[in-house]
Amino acid sequence: MLWFARGGGGGGGGGGGGGGGGGGGGGGGGGGGGLGGGGGGGGGGGGGGGGGGGGLVVVLVVVLVVVVVVVVVVVVVVVVVVVVVVVVVVVVAAAAAAAAAAVAVAEAVAAALQYQYLRMIKWEKVT
Repeated sequence: MLWFARGGGGGGGGGGGGGGGGGGGGGGGGGGGGLGGGGGGGGGGGGGGGGGGGGLVVVLVVVLVVVVVVVVVVVVVVVVVVVVVVVVVVVVAAAAAAAAAAVAVAEAVAAALQYQYLRMIKWEKVT
């Protein structure tokens, strides 16, 4: 048999699938046939790529967490400031009341001592 009477070779393989982007390319064409027979067909195209990642969702979640943390910190600071102001007002009011009570007691003691002194003077004049 002569070499040109034999059949041709098979076709090339198909292209691979793409990554996260577009699909892979098509397969290669078939080989040329000799006198005896035709070449094989080309392989099929690669599959489509997968969908894109959810990067926006992650950013939104991070922003939401940061906003919530900031709001919580602000609320805690406001509550602490209000509590401190209330405590200071109560302490000042209590100190003022205690000072007024001390002044009243001192006046009462002074009046009692003065009355007792005047009684002693009268008693000495009588005797």
